[in-house]
Amino acid sequence: MALYICPKCRSTFGEPVIERYAGEKWNACPECGDPDFEAAWQCKGCRKDMLFSELVAGYYCPDCVDRAMKNNIIVESFLSDETIRDSFAEFLHEMNWEPWKEDIIV
Repeated sequence: MALYICPKCRSTFGEPVIERYAGEKWNACPECGDPDFEAAWQCKGCRKDMLFSELVAGYYCPDCVDRAMKNNIIVESFLSDETIRDSFAEFLHEMNWEPWKEDIIV
């Protein structure tokens, strides 16, 4: 698992580089030099490194959710916790999966 991921260039890395300019130092992405990298999170399904904001309810990447929905697999963690259930319902709405939302959530 990578420790960090850069939203700008999508590279994953273990340690940022230290950039120096005019006596100032800051951590940056080793690939593109962007200082706005974030902690990487792993999808619980496929173990792919992702940004937390890209994970559905903080657990699964959209590809894993899509695969589960197409195969009629219901992930229990989506339905057992109210916060996760609400995030999952919001994801389904964004993906225009209203019939799934009605069948599963309601």
